[in-house]
Amino acid sequence: MHALTLAVLMVATGAPALPQLKIASPGLTGVRVTDKEATFFSEHLAQQLAAAGAKVSSDREISALLGLERKRQLLGCSESSSQCVTELAGALGVDALVVGDVAKLQ
Repeated sequence: MHALTLAVLMVATGAPALPQLKIASPGLTGVRVTDKEATFFSEHLAQQLAAAGAKVSSDREISALLGLERKRQLLGCSESSSQCVTELAGALGVDALVVGDVAKLQ
């Protein structure tokens, strides 16, 4: 997970990235934003990580690799389940997963 933090910082600072870092980005969850907005932010984050040199698997690629049903099963685990995250990362062959929320604050 430290490599993921480093990659995100690299995107923010424009520093050269770690070319071997493989990241899966199954999509951010929207809070008080539309599904289209959450998808936009998810795709933008994936593009920025890729621009920093990481190999990023987007939600669309994850669905194609795992199949929609298996993806739903793996992502249906509770967020606190490290075994679930490990299983998903292993199934995708990635070093890290990007998960989180994007919210509209008022």
